[in-house]
Amino acid sequence: MLVKINSATPYGLEAQPITVEVDIATRGLPSFDIIGLPSKTVDESRHRIKTALLNLKIDFPSNKKITVNLAPADLPKAGSFYDLPISLGIICLTNNINPPSKSLFFGEVSLDGSLRHTKGAFLLGLYAQENGYESIFLPESNAMEVSSIPGLKIFPVPNLKALYNHLIGLHSLSYIVGDSAKPVSRKEQSFEVDFKDILGQEMAKRSLEIAAAGGHNFLMLGPPGVGKTLLSQAFCSILPPLSREESLEVTKIYSAGGRIPPNGSLIEDRPFRAPHHSISYAGMVGGGNVPRPGEISLAHRGVLYMDEFAEFPAPILEMLRQPLESGFITISRSMGSFDFPCKFILLVSCNPCPCGFFGSSIKECTCTPGQVRKYRKKLSGPILDRIDLFTILNSVEERDYLGSVTAGRRDGESSSEVRKRICVAREIQFSRLKKSEEVSPVANPSQIFCNAEMKNAHIKKYCPLGREELQFLNKAVSCYSLSARAYFKTIKISRTIADLAGEEKISIPH
Repeated sequence: MLVKINSATPYGLEAQPITVEVDIATRGLPSFDIIGLPSKTVDESRHRIKTALLNLKIDFPSNKKITVNLAPADLPKAGSFYDLPISLGIICLTNNINPPSKSLFFGEVSLDGSLRHTKGAFLLGLYAQENGYESIFLPESNAMEVSSIPGLKIFPVPNLKALYNHLIGLHSLSYIVGDSAKPVSRKEQSFEVDFKDILGQEMAKRSLEIAAAGGHNFLMLGPPGVGKTLLSQAFCSILPPLSREESLEVTKIYSAGGRIPPNGSLIEDRPFRAPHHSISYAGMVGGGNVPRPGEISLAHRGVLYMDEFAEFPAPILEMLRQPLESGFITISRSMGSFDFPCKFILLVSCNPCPCGFFGSSIKECTCTPGQVRKYRKKLSGPILDRIDLFTILNSVEERDYLGSVTAGRRDGESSSEVRKRICVAREIQFSRLKKSEEVSPVANPSQIFCNAEMKNAHIKKYCPLGREELQFLNKAVSCYSLSARAYFKTIKISRTIADLAGEEKISIPH
């Protein structure tokens, strides 16, 4: 007797179809074998499934030869995704039941028969929708994760007993239908640091506003204690919300990495990743036998904050060149190559020298000229050329912070006010790109959502310069010896400043 159950496994940011073939033979010695290049985790599912079925008082053919084949046989199988389809195959054969057609099954089974939260549900839900499956059976805690996939019947399975009762018609499982029109819920966020709480540093605040509005990379250089870390924490409070298209992209990455919690749904907030400078190369880029997204991919459509930039190992700093330019990172392993998107705002802070006080007006630098040169050489020209905005932070004047705790002190502009301007500017950019069909309703990491992501062809189309503006820019190129990349970045930043001002044309002040 043979039965075939449809399943799938995450493979990078996609899903690979897996057919679970279960055969129970009346001849041969009693056994329970799983073939098809299973990993140790997959092989151990034999014990989980047998114990779960016995604990639920569901018949298990212990006296027969059970063979499970995971096809295709040449693809290595890892993870606990196959527990549910294997259990279903045994239940169907033992009780002479036909499995549901055009349905996909996956999930990990506990010893008591309940289904545990399993990573990759969103990827498998997308695969089911794209390949014509009508329904998907998965753990209850994964149901909300796939609820935004339109037209797909989602059956949350609490335990194998409930699935068994559903199959024999004793008690049907309830289901929900995915709905893409369901709006992303916006929870009221609270932030530890608000722009109004930061004293001085108006130039840095303005630069952060421009960076958030246009998606531009930003570097802060200054001595210790001037507010670099505080400004980076406040940066979260002015970031615009994720659009639905961006949310789908980010959710795919977090689902592949197993970072969506039980009962979690679409990722609603822009990621803010702040790895320590002791992070490994694989942790930053991504890796493993089955590659998982690293920090640069987890920051997709969000912010990658690198504090003490010069303290990061040189291989990690130089690795950023290609992702910053293309927005993708390719990880190659023996089992294949995987592309992970990584379009993020690079937010960087560092000291001007090892002691941190080079050029400071409040404390003398103790570094030798050679030490300063060696320290700054850690930041190569190609990396600095990929950063759009630079701001040198000076020490806050005493008059700005002495008496700052008094009740009569006037606060500066709040983060909510700045965020409103940024959201308006982002909406202008989104509408502009949508008219040219650069934005599609389907999750696509190559889509363009902000000015920083525009290519040269887009700049020519959306950023025309008048004669005076062009002469002014050409003079700046000659004066500061700007590269071609810096030339186009300057135009994109000007476009962002004009959008913040609500002006259609770029002028010299921008």
